Amino acid sequence: MKLAYLFAEKRTGHPVSSIAFVNSKDVETAKQLLTEISLDEASAFLDYALAAARETNFDVQTLGGLRQYLARYKSRQAAQAIAKADDAARRRGEAERIAYDRYRRQEAIRLFQTLPADDQRAIEAQAEGAAARFDGSLRDTMRGVNLAKITAQRHEGRIKSFEEWTAGA
Repeated sequence: MKLAYLFAEKRTGHPVSSIAFVNSKDVETAKQLLTEISLDEASAFLDYALAAARETNFDVQTLGGLRQYLARYKSRQAAQAIAKADDAARRRGEAERIAYDRYRRQEAIRLFQTLPADDQRAIEAQAEGAAARFDGSLRDTMRGVNLAKITAQRHEGRIKSFEEWTAGA
């Protein structure tokens, strides 16, 4: 019944409180539609279907006239749900990769501090060379980035791989 009144409101632009009556055919169609969509998504369906009807200049008079748009609406909702799930998975993957990169840098810095002085000096010289093209504070930052990167590359077996890290997380 609510769906039939909601349809009348959206079709006419008059608030539900001013609609005294909806025909029994719309009430019956509403019951049928509610077997396929929830009342919570009914408003979104009506908006979609009425917009689709306007695109083809179809002057919808009854709720039954919108039934033809149900399959397309449900297909669109399913595609949006898949896209949303894919986006969430991509974001989780990115967050996981960022967390791993942070772990790897921290682990490389910790490892660097345990290395013999000769190894530290060699890594520092290589990091300084890689940062030489930068100036000021950016140079210091790049030196630190390269120090961690070079340490991790030279001692790759002493830092967990991404797969090992995710398995242990």
